[in-house]
Order: sequence, then C-alpha cells, then structure tokens
Amino acid sequence: MGKRYDIGRYELRIHHGDYDARGLLLTTRKPSIIPLDALSSLWGNKPDAKERLGLFLLYNKPSFSFLSIDARLVEDGSSAVIFQPAEKVGCAPIFSPVTGKVCASVIVEGNLGEDISEVLPLIEGNIEITFSDSLPLPFKLSIKPPIYFECAKYIDQYIRAQRLHWKRFISEVKIEHTPASSTLWTEYALKSYDPSKTLKYPNRKNLLSTNHTEWRELNYVLKLCLDELSGSYTPRISRLAYREKVEDLRRNVNLKNITKPTELKTRSADPLEIKTLKQIGNRIINSISSEFKAWSVDFSQLFERYVQYVFQLVTARVGGRSFCNNKFAVSGSQRSWTLSYLEPDILIRKEDRIIVADAKYKMHMMNSRAESAASLKESFRHDLHQVLAYSSFERDVNKISMLVYPSRHFSYLHQLIHSSIQATTCEVYIIGIPWGACMDGDTSLSIDQKVSAAVDGIATIIQQSESS
Repeated sequence: MGKRYDIGRYELRIHHGDYDARGLLLTTRKPSIIPLDALSSLWGNKPDAKERLGLFLLYNKPSFSFLSIDARLVEDGSSAVIFQPAEKVGCAPIFSPVTGKVCASVIVEGNLGEDISEVLPLIEGNIEITFSDSLPLPFKLSIKPPIYFECAKYIDQYIRAQRLHWKRFISEVKIEHTPASSTLWTEYALKSYDPSKTLKYPNRKNLLSTNHTEWRELNYVLKLCLDELSGSYTPRISRLAYREKVEDLRRNVNLKNITKPTELKTRSADPLEIKTLKQIGNRIINSISSEFKAWSVDFSQLFERYVQYVFQLVTARVGGRSFCNNKFAVSGSQRSWTLSYLEPDILIRKEDRIIVADAKYKMHMMNSRAESAASLKESFRHDLHQVLAYSSFERDVNKISMLVYPSRHFSYLHQLIHSSIQATTCEVYIIGIPWGACMDGDTSLSIDQKVSAAVDGIATIIQQSESS
C-alpha cells in the first residue's frame, strides 16, 4: 500500500486590512499533499502553472527552510507538491513564481492543538522566537509571534529585580542656600538679579538613586509587556494567569517617567537579576520591531522544557536528584562537524539507580497505521541509540532509559535490551504523556490534569521498577 498523505488546508484566507492574501496552512510533523490547482490559486491561475512549479519551489526555498519544511514534487508525476513540516511553528512569506513578489503566507501550527500559553507558567528558561530579516512580509502578520511568552518572563524577572532596589549615580541640580564647588554660576547669574533668588544656588549633585536612566528604560519595556499581556492577541489563559501581576504593576510603577531605548546595554557590574532582565528586554524590543518579518518557534524545545518540568515533579515524588541538560564533555581532536559535548534532557539519580530520559517532539505514540511503520522505525532507531548512549556514561548497574513523546493520554511500552556478550540488561520505557488538546470523554483536560497524569504514570513506572 502506498504512503498516505493528508490534503493540506490551503483555503485559509488571511485579512490584512485592505490586503487580502491566501495562506497555506500546515501542521508540524504531518505531511500534506497540495494539488496544482490549489497552489496556483495562491498566485493567480495561469495556463503555464505546471511549468512554474519548479520556480515556486526555487523561489520559496528560503521560506520553507526557515520553517523546516521539506517541499518536493510528487514522485508519480502528478501535478502536486508534498509538504513535510518538522518541529517548528511560525509564519513566512510565499513568493509568486510569476512576479517574484509575496503573494501569500505559509503558516505552520502545532499538530496536536498545542496552546503555548498553558505551558508558559510552568517552564523555566527561554523559548527563543526566531525572526528572519531576509524574509519580510508586506503586511502585519495576522498570525502574530507569541511575544506574550517573553513578556510574561519579563514581568516575572522584573518583580525579582524590583526587590533589589537597584541604584546608580545620577547627576541632579538642587537649589541650596549656600554655594558649593559644583555651583552652576552661569545659571545663578541669570537669576540672581531677583532679590528673592539671591541666596538660592543651583548646585549639581551626584546622588545614588533608583530613578536612573537605565531603570526608566526597563520601565519602558515593562509598559510594552503590560500592554501586550492585556491585548486581545494574547490568549485568554495567559491574560488571566498574569492579570493580578499586571494590575499590581500598573498601580505601583510610574509608567509616565520612562525612557525609550534602542537597546538595553548590559554592563559587567550589573547584578545578575538585572542582566537577565535586560537580555529578555532586548529580545522583546527586537520582537516588537519585527512584526513584518517571518518568525518561528521550535516546538521540540518547548516540549523538552515541559517534560523537564514533569520529571522535576516526579523526582519530588519518588526521591533522588534530577539534572536537566547535564553536559558530558567531549575532549580530544575536534573537527567542525564533531561535538564538544553530549546533553541528555533529564537525569535522575536515586541511590544506586540512574534514570536517563530524552524528550522527542515526534508523533510516534500517535501513530498505529502499519504503512507508517517504516519511516517511524528509522527515526525511533536514532532516538533509542541516543538515549542508550547517554546512559552508557553512568557506572550504575541499575539503569532505566526513557524516551518521552507527546500523546493524547498517558501510555507506555516496556522493553528489555539484552547483551549476550556482557550478560547485562537495560530497561527501556517508551512513554507518551498528555500534550496539546487532550480529552477525557467530552471534557477537555486542563494543564493540571495533564501534568498530574504524566507525573502519576512515570512515578508508578519508577516505583514498580524498584520493587521488581
């Protein structure tokens, strides 16, 4: 039986004020075949549309590459293109093979109905939004980049930095009744003719203050973040999650006395909390100025951070210590294509037992069709070899390797890998954890329910393995 493909949703119409462009809507990790008549409608049907398919792929190679989309002509000779997105979501322009100008947008969404906003409050670290200066759009994106993601992180970090009462020296003119070495005599001379101002001397003072230029620049970015998290483009879940913080900051921070920066300059003497705040702020400034550019977010990174959060809760339940992105250094001779370190997503050490887990944003636990087995097998082989390589560096006798994939509900497969030469056995668990739009009957699962199901399931696996 030949390989099946889903028909891509190409009838999406995106409104940009007076500009109305068709869009090509795809989903991550899901191949779609788009027939010629649908594709040619993006740039206007022409009698030589078939001959222009090659130009279409050539002109749009940068956009497809930016979003990690593999686009190729159907091999059986029919007039259609297969689009195979990877793990990135985002938006990029489509260029017409007739005029070479932007005629539409290609949009990639999450395959499982993922809502970034529900995962946002849970994960730590930065999820990078990538923009492309070489792929501008002639209209403001209707599918906006999730800038609110960074804005929420900025607000959390701002609250932490606020507790420092960060001070810097400012130069300020104060009116005093006695002259000093810093008296501005020229200014004094202009006013001293007035008898009431004869004994009023403008003296310049260098003072430590929290109301310095750099803090006013940080307040400018804060105002952008508060507006973004209050805006209609921000998902309701995120607006509700940060509503109390937003309202509290609006009441207590002077958002009128602010200074607009082009860049938040980081200094070596800045406290760590301030450096982190400036780094997030610079990403926000760049993001807001990039609303007319192609953008993408790596869902594999987002899923990895979510899995790390789940395993930290598992560790708290079963005991032990967890390590996220622990690096194994690679030394010796190096080439440009060799690695300088290996980096497993999660390590859990508990007494004489080591658990190595690797998160993979792939649809393995969602696929049961026999015709997809061949392509899944090679991908799984790579994943399995990778997690076994990570576990090989640990000296512990009792090792568990886990591969974690997204799923509609918690499920797992248990395997044992035997070595006849060394007479050893390695336990392997292939785990699917709730992710995206999950249902329990007719009811959608909340993020708390999904996390709870994942933590309960993984903790049970570990406890059963200890007792066996």
